[in-house]
Amino acid sequence: MKTNGKSSAKAPPRRTAAKRRTRRRSSGAEGRPSGSRIAVVLLFAACCAAVLLGARQLRGAVERRLAAKYRLERVEIRTAGTLPRGQVLQLLHLPRGTSLGAIDINRCRNNLLKCPQIRDAHVERAYPNTLAVKILERTPLFKVTQQEGREWLFVSADGFVFSCSGLKESAIAALPQLHCSSKIVAGTTLFFVPQLCKILQEAKDIGGPTVGSWSSIFIDEGAYGRTGKLEEFEVSCPAIAHLRMRSEGLPKQFEELDYVLRDARERHFLPLDRVDLSIRGRAYVKPQQPAKCESRVF
Repeated sequence: MKTNGKSSAKAPPRRTAAKRRTRRRSSGAEGRPSGSRIAVVLLFAACCAAVLLGARQLRGAVERRLAAKYRLERVEIRTAGTLPRGQVLQLLHLPRGTSLGAIDINRCRNNLLKCPQIRDAHVERAYPNTLAVKILERTPLFKVTQQEGREWLFVSADGFVFSCSGLKESAIAALPQLHCSSKIVAGTTLFFVPQLCKILQEAKDIGGPTVGSWSSIFIDEGAYGRTGKLEEFEVSCPAIAHLRMRSEGLPKQFEELDYVLRDARERHFLPLDRVDLSIRGRAYVKPQQPAKCESRVF
């Protein structure tokens, strides 16, 4: 068909209302799942739920059986210190009837390390029914009194101040007492103690039991030098009530002390009240009975 010299395409026929309704019905039927498909999906979901439920029940039965087989019955505690067994069990905080596999090893170790007396701890399971605990305790080398004076505190070789349980009175009495001009508090560290331990050992090796067995040690703030090291200290021993020495040159000082003790022994002036060897090249000696012998400087 031509119109004004131009060709035009033939217009498509219009769809009737009946055809449009028929097409909508067919497309809706194809988009909706059939009843058989819904039934299959529901059946599959029910099977999955049954499998999961059965697996959970089986797992619970296996766990109950293992818990009954590996139930904690014994706690083996190994320590070379004096910590009471009851205190260790209290720190572990293990519920009754607990399974060995359910115990948190790291938590048990951290609970033990909260005790200041324990330096290190190792916890492991020993199947079928035992929990093995190995404890490394701090060894008290000195004793100190709190400001109130109600109980003893103790100092280890690394200078850590702690309270100690289970220590016998005879063992406490044998420890040298440490006196400091500043307040000593539990949980703190006295940094001069490692140096003091070396000096104490050297004194025992050189001085012997007469002057090497110290019953009291006095440390004041003026005893520290610019380097922070212990320069002077004062001790009490069986032969001398107050012996003041320098940290350096102990062999030379013990030679001077040996001369002082021999002189006092010949004059029958032992024990002495005070001997000061902190002055280089001199030894100040004060007897306990000034009426018999005056103080001397060697």
